[in-house]
Parts: sequence; C-alpha cells; structure tokens
Amino acid sequence: MKKAKLFFLMLCAFSVLSLVACKAGDEEEKASVPSIDYESHNDYSVMVKNNTSYNLVAFKGSPRKSNLIGGIPADATNHKLNKTGGLFTTSQDFMLFIVKEDDYKKNNDNLSALDSSPFANIYAYYNANSDNAMVYEISSKLGGNGTITVYNTSGFNVELRLNGINGETLGYIGDGMEVTWQKPQDKQFENRFPLLILKNIELMN
Repeated sequence: MKKAKLFFLMLCAFSVLSLVACKAGDEEEKASVPSIDYESHNDYSVMVKNNTSYNLVAFKGSPRKSNLIGGIPADATNHKLNKTGGLFTTSQDFMLFIVKEDDYKKNNDNLSALDSSPFANIYAYYNANSDNAMVYEISSKLGGNGTITVYNTSGFNVELRLNGINGETLGYIGDGMEVTWQKPQDKQFENRFPLLILKNIELMN
C-alpha cells in the first residue's frame, strides 16, 4: 500500500514538473516573437483602412524583419503606420505587404515562407514632401477558404480589382510576380471578372 502511495505521489510530482516545463516553454516561445506596434502615429508613412476582422501586420516590399512597419488593428479606420527604422526617408512607390498576425507569429523565424502568399498587398506611395492623406483600403472580401493565384507576365505593375475599375482592390502584382491571396469570402466572385489596371506614378507625386 505504501509503495502504491509513493508511486502515486511521484507521478503527481512528475505531472506538475511537466506542466511547469510546458508553461515555461510556451512563455519562451511567445517572448521570442517581437511585439507588434499597433499604435496609430502622428508622424506616419501611410494611412490604412482595415475592412476585415483580422489584426494584420504590414511590411514594406517583402516580409522581412528589417522591413516591418507595424500592426493594423481589425476594423481600423485611417490607421497611421509609423515611419520605421529609416524605411521612409525619400519619396517612393512600394508594395505594402500585409499578413495576418497569426501567420506572422507562426512564421516569425522564417518570414520568407510568406513571400508568395500575402493576406493582401497594396501598391502604395510615400511622398516625403506631403501629408500622405491618401487612405489605402484592405478589402473586406479577402479571408476565405480558397485561394486566387495570379502570375503577371504583362510587363507592367498592375492591380487586381473586383468588378472593374471602380471595384475593391484585391491586391497588387508587380511585373513578373506570382502572388496567391486567400479567396474573397463572396462566393459570387467566381462569376465576376477582375480587372488589371496600370498605375501612373506621376499622378501620385
């Protein structure tokens, strides 16, 4: 009886130690992921409207730690992304590469795995000599279960829009790029014809 009781106590002690070890491991893993700046800044680079229910993370050009701009809260309106780490010193056009917060955390040690599968990407322009009042919208149609893959062989940088020139922007595809987005939630998208349009940088200066 004493041996059984002793074995039971040892088993309980082992279980407690295992739980403590797992908790410490989880906390260490969380600590390894850099915190995300979700603040809206007065001294900002570009403004974004998030029409989705997801917390998002924005990069300049590609998903790399050195290109991290900041977070975009779910349903945020006129959210002002920070001028981060010298990324915005001169006037320039660039791709706003956006991923879900969950995907950012899962791939924190290998962000390049997200290169061809952004949640959204938007053609943007930063003007060092203006207030950058343009608001870039993240489509509410993104975030479905399927995917859209577009390979741009046109020789131009283009946007993919829904239903024509005045439709919601689904994403930006640079020349020679292959991009995959999560499929729009609206199933009727399958019966609609997206439009590729050219961007005139001169009009944005």
